[in-house]
Amino acid sequence: MAERFELDLGKRASTLSRGNRQKLGWLLALLDRPPLLVLDEPTAGLDPLIQHVVREVLRDEAAAGVAVFLSSHIMSEVEQICDRVAILREGQLAAVEPVSVLKGRSFRSVEVRFGGQPPLPGTFTVEGLREQRREGQTVWLELRGEADTLVKAIAKHHVVLRYYRPDASR
Repeated sequence: MAERFELDLGKRASTLSRGNRQKLGWLLALLDRPPLLVLDEPTAGLDPLIQHVVREVLRDEAAAGVAVFLSSHIMSEVEQICDRVAILREGQLAAVEPVSVLKGRSFRSVEVRFGGQPPLPGTFTVEGLREQRREGQTVWLELRGEADTLVKAIAKHHVVLRYYRPDASR
């Protein structure tokens, strides 16, 4: 496991960098093959390559029957590690759902700038897509689910710029 985490076991723990101390923590947490892992932001402070290793290790542990509970604000990380998601809101359990269900319900704001006048209002009234507002050549849309819906809806028009961002109100 030390090799997998690229951790030098010849150094004293007190001399290790923050990231290497975190790797050591991972090594110690997994040594006794615990039946349950409770983790808070498990990849914080780790470089991207080691983050990838941590996600692989967690998937391996889960496949071996270990229950993995983690807290993370990084949805891509949650998607890669978890089967189900529990949402806590103001200390109360608000939902427990498969990741795919949560992902399908989430929405993103999409800013689309057209070359010339944008299509008429009402053009983007398809399931999973809703117009929020418009200003000049720019139309802001709410996208739920897959981006395919958006791509098909704007494909008939001259698009200068598309910009995705998570919705700030959620």
